[in-house]
Amino acid sequence: MSGGRLRVLHIGGGALDAQMVRKALTESKRDRYDVEWVGNLSDALERLIPNRITAVLLDLTLPDCPVVHALEQLLRAAPTVPVLVVGTDESVKTARQVIRAGARDYLLTNRLDSYWLPRTLRHAVEEKLSEAALTVETEQIEATLNSIGDALLRTDTSSRVTYLNTVAEVMTGWSP
Repeated sequence: MSGGRLRVLHIGGGALDAQMVRKALTESKRDRYDVEWVGNLSDALERLIPNRITAVLLDLTLPDCPVVHALEQLLRAAPTVPVLVVGTDESVKTARQVIRAGARDYLLTNRLDSYWLPRTLRHAVEEKLSEAALTVETEQIEATLNSIGDALLRTDTSSRVTYLNTVAEVMTGWSP
């Protein structure tokens, strides 16, 4: 992953937060980052797709909507872009809430430094790339299994059917 520039869209927070994020990423020894900061979600949605963003840092406090709503909109607009939420709230409840809503991680603003922020971003991007590759591979395998003329099914250790190819669906009358 190193070699190219990673484009990070930082949404929300103040000018000092944006400056701290930019400093942490530009001091990274491994990767190079282009960081763009916008103050609200509507500006972010305009820049997200045309600018080929690699990752998003979403501040917990946004002026135009609650963070969970913003997270949902970002994930719908760009499902392949990892979103990390940053904030000052140290409660486990907040971290769990944003992770359940689809964030890759929850980071504390006061711990964003030139080691942890690039490392966490890199991990989130690599994880998304791995998921995409796995999805493509799974689709190819299912296409192959569906083209076989024999009925195929897969069960788990409790003998519950977890997969049926199209021939097995027709033969059993079961849906996937």
